[in-house]
Amino acid sequence: MTTGYRCLLVALSLLLTVSGTLALGGRSEARTTGVTTSYVTGTVTDTQGRPVAGVLVRLAPVERETDFDEGTATAADGTYRTSITGTSQAIVQFVAPYGGDVVGEFYDAALDLESATPVNLPPSGTVTGIDATLEPTS
Repeated sequence: MTTGYRCLLVALSLLLTVSGTLALGGRSEARTTGVTTSYVTGTVTDTQGRPVAGVLVRLAPVERETDFDEGTATAADGTYRTSITGTSQAIVQFVAPYGGDVVGEFYDAALDLESATPVNLPPSGTVTGIDATLEPTS
């Protein structure tokens, strides 16, 4: 094999690798057979019914209930959509924004992890209506 031909093959291989990474949004993605991703959506409001932006919504599998993910922040209208992989039940935590005027909680209006209501997750499906109404700070 000539040096020029070998260089062409290496360049083509690099180009395919880089273009594949760019097509995935700049990240590489592992494909795992049999692992499902479930989605959770809802709206976070205060006790006056106003949307609360910037609430961090975190999920943890019930079997590892303290292993919360990094979370997803609620939008300006209080809505969120987040996901978790490889579990059939999750604990949902609503973390109030730092310096905000509401108190965080766990689903369903629980103030601590032990009182939290687990959310049943369909494999590769979406659970809607996992909402929170956050109480004001004192």
